[in-house]
Amino acid sequence: MIEGLKLPSKGLIHGEQRFHYERPLYVGEELYCYSKVEDYYEKKSSMGELGFLVITNYGEDPSGNVIFTSTSTIILTEAVRKAMVV
Repeated sequence: MIEGLKLPSKGLIHGEQRFHYERPLYVGEELYCYSKVEDYYEKKSSMGELGFLVITNYGEDPSGNVIFTSTSTIILTEAVRKAMVV
C-alpha cells in the first residue's frame, strides 16, 4: 500500500515482477521497507488504452544499506482506469 495511491482491489493485471538481493536476509533482522512509484505510461492495445504502473519496493537495514529491491509492473485496463476517475 502506498499512501495517497488508491488502486482498486479487483481488475488489475500483474504484469511483471523482478527481485534483486544485495545479500541474504537473516532471521530476526530489523528492516525498513518502503515503496516508490517509479513510472507510469500508457499504450494502446486491442483491449483499449492500457496503463502501466511501475512500483519499486525497497528493504534497508537500520544503517540505510539497501538489502533488496523488487520491481512490479501493474497493468490497468481501460475499464479500471475509467472507474478510478473521480
